[in-house]
Amino acid sequence: MGEWLKKIFPRRRLAVVVLFVEYDRGLAGGAEHAFVTLRRYLSQVSGCRMSFVRIDNRNEGLATRRDGPVVTVGGDNRYREFSGWQRGVEAIARLKLPCEVLLLVNDMFLAPGESFLKDYARLELFETALRQGLVIGRIDSAGEGLAAYDYDLSRWVCSNCLLAPKAAVDRIGNLVTLGEEIDDFLPREFPGGPPFFKASAPINEAYRQWLVTWLTSRWHSRFTVDARTWETFRAKVRNILNESLLTARFAQAGFAAQSYGDKKYY
Repeated sequence: MGEWLKKIFPRRRLAVVVLFVEYDRGLAGGAEHAFVTLRRYLSQVSGCRMSFVRIDNRNEGLATRRDGPVVTVGGDNRYREFSGWQRGVEAIARLKLPCEVLLLVNDMFLAPGESFLKDYARLELFETALRQGLVIGRIDSAGEGLAAYDYDLSRWVCSNCLLAPKAAVDRIGNLVTLGEEIDDFLPREFPGGPPFFKASAPINEAYRQWLVTWLTSRWHSRFTVDARTWETFRAKVRNILNESLLTARFAQAGFAAQSYGDKKYY
């Protein structure tokens, strides 16, 4: 299209909503720093009509307030960022925000390393997600066959930052896969020692072992599983399963996962 035609028929701007889940932990360089950095990275994206919804998971009863393109709403911390994002999806409808593509981010998107948005936040990234029906983010893998609920969970999109067409979110219905269903996997009370998972849990042995090893030996905040930490263990297992199951449910709905590019940051 010639330049004169572009002036007469300007390119339609892609409607993007950024759902940013935060939980103020009182740490230096916390949620506010992460949000400011996120907006700086996204400022290099042209051709988008971008709205921001800040979801405060620490203040669930917070009254909705608007500051230019940023709307802040009370969150839902029952299932961490997943229930927070779901609260944000509901806010999109309530606030009548135009939305074709969602960018799901939490306030830890800069940990443990730099975000791919630093170099890849471009219109092309958002258009690719929409036009090709893709979920885009950092692809993680355990390097072995993990499964739960008969889903292959061997690779997944890291949930600290991912793009998805709004149609993908609408199709799966809810960004939370496991809520109280964690009781199907782990008993409510500490079982006294391993094995920790119920024999009937819908998860294969490889994933059981991987989860225990990751949380007790390999994770940066590793801990010993005992009666004192049992609720923490249940919550961490639920978060990890919600992350990998979200990718699998998107794929089942027809929206495959794809990496953002060749650069790696952590």
